[in-house]
Amino acid sequence: MRISWNNLKGFLDDTELFHFLNYIDLTDNFFVWLSYQNENFSTILSKGSIDCEDFENNYKSKAILKNDIASDGYKYQKVTHVKEGRTLSKIYTLITTSTKTHNDKTGYINVLLFDSEGNETEDSNLAVKTVLDFEPPFDYEIYGGGLEVFNDLQNEFYFSVILVPDIPVGQGGSKVIIINRVVKGSKTEIEIAPLGATELLYNENLHTNKVRISIEHDAGIQQEFQTEVHYYS
Repeated sequence: MRISWNNLKGFLDDTELFHFLNYIDLTDNFFVWLSYQNENFSTILSKGSIDCEDFENNYKSKAILKNDIASDGYKYQKVTHVKEGRTLSKIYTLITTSTKTHNDKTGYINVLLFDSEGNETEDSNLAVKTVLDFEPPFDYEIYGGGLEVFNDLQNEFYFSVILVPDIPVGQGGSKVIIINRVVKGSKTEIEIAPLGATELLYNENLHTNKVRISIEHDAGIQQEFQTEVHYYS
């Protein structure tokens, strides 16, 4: 829920529950949120504003910085638990590389193609990376995911998973979970990336709960894979 800084800090002043306060530094502003009793309350503070100066001078040092999402692979899990009432969901999506073909029924999946220069393309013949972005319109706790191969592979493919890819590393995003995992041969492959329960808050403009699954491949190669995403909501 989006609320004003005055309301957010008013709650903090009354309760002194500063260990529920979190923030991400996004260069031009701070995305600040408070998680309390299964609810998230957030605000965006523009740097240089009176509200932002108030946050930086009086509250920032008391907050839990989420810039590192999981700097040691487990840190976030230690301070975050699955919220009461949330259940585990698993989304399986069939995609075909070098195309935007997929069978997602939720509307939470977006498939993109990129060429060898790293530019987005609509030309299947130029595609060397097929990307599946998972971004549901709500807060959730990511738990894990993977990739499954159903038939023989005649080429090598490279599988990667990144959390919050739209935000640079220095600002708390682009957290690499799997990078360039080779998938090849005739054996069925399943790669699971258990993360523990990591809270990702939805923001339509900042894309703070996006998970990116990417498959790199030879230009134009069409191969079917099944991706999976496990999350609590």
